This record gives sequence, C-alpha cells and structure tokens, in this order.
Amino acid sequence: MFELCLVFFLSGGGSKAEVCSSDSFYIRNYPTNDDVIIFVHGVTGNSRSTWTSDRTGRYWPEMLTQDPTFDRVNVFVYGYDSPRLGQSLTIGELGENLRLVLSSNNIFKHRRVAFLMHSMGGLLVRSFLTEYAREDYIKYIKLLYFLATPTEGSQLSSVFGLVSQNPQFGDMAPADRGNKLGEEIRRWLAARFDIASYCAYETEKTPSGVFGISPVVIVPMTNAVALCNRPADPIPNANHITIAKPDNQEAPQYLAFREAFKREMSAHAAVLKGVVVADEEKGPGMNDVSLSIDEGDADSIRSKDGGKFSFMFPDKQPGETVHVRVNKEGYTVVNDDQLEVTIPANAEAKLLIIIVCKTENREEMARRFYRLKSFEAIEQSYQGRLKELEDTQQATAAALTKLQQERDQAKAQAERTSEELAKNNQGSELYRQAKRLFVDGNVDEAIQVLEDKKLRQSVIKGEKEIAEAIQDWLPKPSCSLLSSVLMKPTTPICRRSTQHRMVLKPISLMPASTRS
Repeated sequence: MFELCLVFFLSGGGSKAEVCSSDSFYIRNYPTNDDVIIFVHGVTGNSRSTWTSDRTGRYWPEMLTQDPTFDRVNVFVYGYDSPRLGQSLTIGELGENLRLVLSSNNIFKHRRVAFLMHSMGGLLVRSFLTEYAREDYIKYIKLLYFLATPTEGSQLSSVFGLVSQNPQFGDMAPADRGNKLGEEIRRWLAARFDIASYCAYETEKTPSGVFGISPVVIVPMTNAVALCNRPADPIPNANHITIAKPDNQEAPQYLAFREAFKREMSAHAAVLKGVVVADEEKGPGMNDVSLSIDEGDADSIRSKDGGKFSFMFPDKQPGETVHVRVNKEGYTVVNDDQLEVTIPANAEAKLLIIIVCKTENREEMARRFYRLKSFEAIEQSYQGRLKELEDTQQATAAALTKLQQERDQAKAQAERTSEELAKNNQGSELYRQAKRLFVDGNVDEAIQVLEDKKLRQSVIKGEKEIAEAIQDWLPKPSCSLLSSVLMKPTTPICRRSTQHRMVLKPISLMPASTRS
C-alpha cells in the first residue's frame, strides 16, 4: 500500500522530504507494436523508485525491454503525486487523470493492453475501469496483474489518514456498505468484467522503521486476492515494498507476471513459434538468423536463445497460411518447402523447425533430410501393416518375408528419390509438390508426381524433336500435305510469319488429360 518516497519519522514529529518522480512516460514506444504494458504505482510511491530494486538497482519496466518475451511490446509508466502529508487527488480523481494520460499518450491505439499495479494502484485502475466500463476501448484491456492491492481496504490506512491530508488514505479505509471502497466493490461486481485478473501477495512482514510501526504484513493474502479470477501468486521473500522491486528477471514476481502475460496476451493473437537449427532436425540451435513473413503483417525478427523465434499475428487466425522467409549470409534453408506454414491453434505444441546449412553443403544435407523423412514414413507404414498381420493372425513366415521385402524395396526407391529431390533446389511446381508430399510422409504419392513429371518432360522433348525434324524436311512452299497426314484437317499445323515464311507449330503427343 505504501512506498517509501518521503523519508518520514512519526516518532520525531518531523519529516525530511526527497524529490520523487511523478511523471508518466514510455520506456518503449514502437509504432508497429500492438501490445502495451502499463505500470501503476501505489500511495506515496512514484514512477521510478516503486519499481527499482534497492539491491541491484534494476528497474522493472526497463527489464521488460531486455526480455525476448516482450520484444514487440511497448512499455508505459503512469505516475502521479501522492505525498504522505500534503493534499492530493482522491482515488476517483486519479482514475479520471489516468484516463486523460492514457488518451493523450495514445495508449488505446494498441490492440492489447495489460496493467501491472502495485498496492493502491490496483484500486486506482479499478476505479477507472468501473467509471468507463461502457467505453469501447475497455475491450482492448486483456490483463490485470495486482501486486499486494488492498481490495477490501486497510485499517492501517485509516490510521495514517488521521495525520495526513492526503485523501487517498481515507479512500482505502476498510470496505463497508457506506464508504467509497465498498461502493467501488459493488460497481466492479456489477460490471462483470471479462478481464483476466491475477493477484500476487506478500509473504513477509514489512520491517519496522519504514512506517514507524512494528513489522507487519500490510495487505494479508485474503485481502490481496479478492475479486481476482485467476490463480493467486504468493511471492516468496517479499514484503509490501519489495514485491514491486524484482532484483532481476529470475525474481519470483517477475516470472509470475511474465507467465500471466504469456498465457493471457498470446491467447488473443495467432502465434507461430519455432526454432532454427543447423544441418539437421536435431542439430544445434542457430542464433541471429533473420526471419520475416511475406505478407508483411509481422515484423522481421532474429532467432535467439538457441535458435528460438516467435511471430504474433494480430489480424490472423489459426488455420491461415503464411510464408516464412529466412536469411543468413552464407547459409541456405534445407527444408525450404516447409516454409509455407499453416498457423497452428497451439503454437507450443506444433513448433516450426527450420533447418539451415552452409550453402556449399545444401545438396548433401537435403539428401539426408529427405532420406530421414521418407524412412520414418516407410517404417511407420511397415509397423502398421505388421500389427495388422499379427492382429488377424496372418503373420506367417512367408507374409513377413514379403512385407520386409516390400519395405526394403520402398527404402531403396526412397533413397533414389531423395537424391533426385536434393539435386533440384530450384525445380518446377511439380518438384515442389513432390517435396512437400515426401516430407509429409506421402512417399508413394511423391514418387508418382515425379514419374508424371518425367513423362511430361519426355513427351515435350519428343514433340520438340519431331517438330524440328519435320521443319527441316518440310518443303518450303506448303505444309498442307503434312497437315493432312499428322493432324485432322480442321486443326492448323502451320502459321505464316509477317515475312510470309512457313513456320511449323509443335504437335502435341500428350493426352489432353495430362497436359500441364
């Protein structure tokens, strides 16, 4: 509830003030980011010291900008005046001020908004939300994370209200049917907000000397978790002050908020996650590989932390298709035909694996990749047919020998096909189709596509050779005799150029149903 901004000695009857920042500002504000996190401090706190660790000097809002989880998230810190003794705005008035500050800083240009609030900051945000529950921009708020917020008020606050002119202390008097906080609770329940609300609570007493009183738990657990609709997070080794001051990115309160953010904010956007690896599927992760999306609705990113990457698509839904582009100097993609991706419903359960290798090693790595994929499919088919024979009691020695021979023949054919696919890096659409079928385990279909491709190439080559031979043999004046021999009379075989020279058109030997 309280943050030590003014150095204050109750027992001595005097006070010594130090300057505290009440500014509101962006830590990061990229126009392409769709998400924003807003920090709101508590009574007597400020936009700087509330969130700064006394032990490490780390500043929580700034730490977010150094965390890959929040790569494409803007960060805003709201500040306001909250003296221990002097006059200030009420909680309700601060709610109005919050609306003004958020509006003037274009907060609701973002598609998703999260609030991280300490102590009375949670009451302030609730007041703002209940006052403007009918406004259209409320729908953009997806996450509320409360740190030790006295939802039901505090008797300690009432005591401080006796000696301070700051009305915020009185606004936090224990909730009752006849006071301000009781009314706010009723309004919140009546609004029936469908916003994910997480609560974290202190687990240690705030030491003596901070408030001039004996060590005490400022906001007990039952008070801190009231009105929340998500699991409560106990923060180990944290008192009312330090719960807002994580020492680093591994601190419990930092991790708790990050997990809530990942769970709630990602749920409102289509997400594609994956990893870039070297040479083969189980190869080491590759960092600093540039990745982008053809459509341009997701920013270019780089793989990190062992090759991991993540795209968020605010305007897309799972099931839609995107094409991933990969760029790293001196390297090429081995499984390039897997870069056309259907966005999964569960990004964690279906990661996109992108295999890259040095350009000069592409053919060998591609051969290994296609070979591995085809052998996996063949073995799976073999095991399925083997089980079927066993279940139907037909697994005779002859049947097993035949099945094994078919498997070995399939692998031999797959080996040859793998070499062919690996050599054709820039093939036609038929080759790309064959590659996709091969990688997906449809080995027989892939081989059939390649056979059709060869047939077409053979027919086209034959047509060309016949046309060239006939062109040399054909008498200059006329080609009508050839037309009557090789084609129907109604089908033209010749045309005249602008120079009136007879030119033979190719004759198609391919059935109409197989022409591309």
